[in-house]
Amino acid sequence: MNCLWEIIITPLELFYEAIFVFANKISHSELAAIILLSIVVSTLVLPLYMRAEKIEIEEQKKEKELSHWAAHIKKNFRGDERYMTLNAYYRENHYNPIYQLKSSISILLQIPFFLAAYHFLGNYASDEFLSNPDGILSIGSLSVNVLPILMTLINLIATFIYTKGFPVGKILRSLILPLVFLVLLYNSPCALVIYWTMNNIYSLIKIIIIKVISERKNNPDLHLDIKRRTGSGEFIDRINSFLDQKPQMVRFILPMMFMSVFTGLLIPLDYLSASPEEFINATNPQNPLLYLLSTVFVSIGFYTLWPAVFYFLANNRTKHIMAVLAIGGSVFSAVNYLFSADTGTINTVLVFDQAPGYTLLQKALNVCLLVLIVTACLFLYRFKKTLSVFFIAMILTTVSISVINAKKINDSYQSVISHIDDFREEKEPRISLSANGYNVMVIMLDRGSSELVPYVFNEFPEIKNKFDGFTYYPNSTSFGIKTLNASSALFGGYEYTPERMDERANESLKDKHDESLKVLPKLFSDQGYKTTLMDLPYPGWTQTGDYSAFSDIDNCETYHAVDYFNKDSEIYVNTETRRNRNLFLYSIFRCVPTCLKEIIYDNGYYLWSSKDAYDTLEILPNYKVLENLDDMTHIDNESDGCLFLINNETTHDVQRLRNFDPYEVVPSDEDFEGYYISDGDKEIYLETWLQTATYESTVAALRELGNYFDYLRSCGIYDNTRIIIVSDHGIDLDIHSELSLGDISAEYFNCMFFIKDFESSGHKTDYTFMTNADVPTVATKGIINNPVNPYTGKPINSDLKYSDLYIGYSITFDRRLWNPDVNKGNTFYYDKNFAWFKLVNENVLKKENWVQVDRPGD
Repeated sequence: MNCLWEIIITPLELFYEAIFVFANKISHSELAAIILLSIVVSTLVLPLYMRAEKIEIEEQKKEKELSHWAAHIKKNFRGDERYMTLNAYYRENHYNPIYQLKSSISILLQIPFFLAAYHFLGNYASDEFLSNPDGILSIGSLSVNVLPILMTLINLIATFIYTKGFPVGKILRSLILPLVFLVLLYNSPCALVIYWTMNNIYSLIKIIIIKVISERKNNPDLHLDIKRRTGSGEFIDRINSFLDQKPQMVRFILPMMFMSVFTGLLIPLDYLSASPEEFINATNPQNPLLYLLSTVFVSIGFYTLWPAVFYFLANNRTKHIMAVLAIGGSVFSAVNYLFSADTGTINTVLVFDQAPGYTLLQKALNVCLLVLIVTACLFLYRFKKTLSVFFIAMILTTVSISVINAKKINDSYQSVISHIDDFREEKEPRISLSANGYNVMVIMLDRGSSELVPYVFNEFPEIKNKFDGFTYYPNSTSFGIKTLNASSALFGGYEYTPERMDERANESLKDKHDESLKVLPKLFSDQGYKTTLMDLPYPGWTQTGDYSAFSDIDNCETYHAVDYFNKDSEIYVNTETRRNRNLFLYSIFRCVPTCLKEIIYDNGYYLWSSKDAYDTLEILPNYKVLENLDDMTHIDNESDGCLFLINNETTHDVQRLRNFDPYEVVPSDEDFEGYYISDGDKEIYLETWLQTATYESTVAALRELGNYFDYLRSCGIYDNTRIIIVSDHGIDLDIHSELSLGDISAEYFNCMFFIKDFESSGHKTDYTFMTNADVPTVATKGIINNPVNPYTGKPINSDLKYSDLYIGYSITFDRRLWNPDVNKGNTFYYDKNFAWFKLVNENVLKKENWVQVDRPGD
């Protein structure tokens, strides 16, 4: 039953919602948007109803013509003789009793449109009046809803006018429908009643106009005048000859079936298969292929069922036009998808890091391409067999590719399920810290922006005060712009930079990355330290996080804290809703002409009206972990020392925040003017969504860490704790234009780096050159003498920092560049646009020190 709803009703509901959102943006009024929605929908489906009514009239006329002899046969014959005689009579007149259903087409059409409107408007309206029955009239204690009564009166007037001259029985049957709507909608929200009232007003006006036109058509002089004006030339005659041919439904239905498969299977599977594990929640795992159920059904309704209904009710000329548009549109969609420009990094709810934008020239060229393809298809239209073979081949090819991608997704899911116990978080996360021994913390803030730190501290001195004892290192770099190839060096040191990992080509990336994550836990465990690992990046070279490789390390506890603190949260429930809805609309986004892409994308809302439900707070799952650091902390009075490693993505899943509060997210389409911030010397202006969202999320993350540091002070263990705050890479915010390196900015490599040592105090800024591969050296300093990598036997130090350093990047945002599922070999995947920089001087803040090279070693 749910699949029928998805096929029949959901496409109409999405259609309603898109019009409503667009109308609301224009009018800035929900009431006006509802009125516009009614007018637009009624106008768009008018040809459908007009054709249905024409078929009804033709059926009634035919039925009336045959009724006399049909009645005579029924009167004079009995049993099989009556049945056979009636059948022979109907066959002779090309009639079947089942055709009587044609007289109910317009009523049957109203049912799905009504259900779609009922479900959409009945569940939406932020305005208090629109979201409740009107109750305008009060008679004593009785509240009377006036709007449904007004709606019924208008409907009755329209019915009386429309059925004038009809048989009494037909009139009585027609009067039942307005009364049924009165009962159904009497206690409905005003939004729905207003919509249906406007439909009835539109219908009344339509009936009056049709009556007037009908009377004018009976004027022979007027008819003659119209006929005289229909003269045409040779070109028009050719078009008329083309349109007068008998239409072939296969020319229409095959392209539409291709579009259903293309948007319902190929595009969603291509997206999901790029990184399947991202869509598997370890706490409540489900196969990502389940997201296809809704997408496939909706695409069938959107591209096949409802277009087929319109095609069936259209006249022959319109059918030819629809077929040409279907052929041209489907070919354009495939070409547009295959050769579209890179749109940037996209997350698991189909939202890009930066909203795609297109120049006027790009839009114009894309429209020209559409016109060219449709024109070409017009000339190829007569080759019925060739077109049929072509689209059948396209459908089979699309299905074949989809099956391959589906198998890849299912294999990833089965791999996760096979050792789900390693991922599932049942135990409460617990951070062990020593009361008397040394504690070492490494806090990785994914994509933490170093350049924003001075501005945060200047604008919020109360946060800076919480960072007492920290030294900030602005002159720092990472070794890539993706966590996949930048995090190994952070945890393991210089042996695990991308080019050095590639040099070990006889070992798998999985083993090398796990080895890098295990370096510090193994070293400290061997010194008798307790170790806590939390949400580390890609353990087991998986998105979900497989810590099974850490089983050989003593006193080492591993946790998936994000899953634990959000397993019962509505965040994940709402995320599932967003994915199901957005996946189909993302497919449409990838297919439509460039001039429509920004409208469909709608700042990541995909024309969703319920923005409050949509803003499920991307930042919140990781922020909750920072909020609960104090509750997770356990002070151990007997331990000789403790190591705590954590990765947190609060600075990665950024959003605009009201009052810098992650529980109050600013909708991404809300207008804002930006604002200035200062570091005390230099003032910069934040004007883009990414700039402001990154800044506000960074404030929230640093503030919450500061609160945790206050907690450590209250427990008396702040001074015996070394804290390293570092990011795997930065982000190009285009704040410091002087760091532009052409296609990319050095801001991407400039990682956040703080160090608070034992017994330290005050606030310092140190421009000593640092890389995030210095973390193991800093973490072990003064605790482990002459530390050696337990897995390679090589010394752990920063000597390699002063040799040639190579940092890789790509100007494209191919998901494979940061997906461990694709990088399953022994070396990293590099696309054709991947390039390398060589840092030739120990200052990352001067762009002349960044020299592009062909490969490491140059």
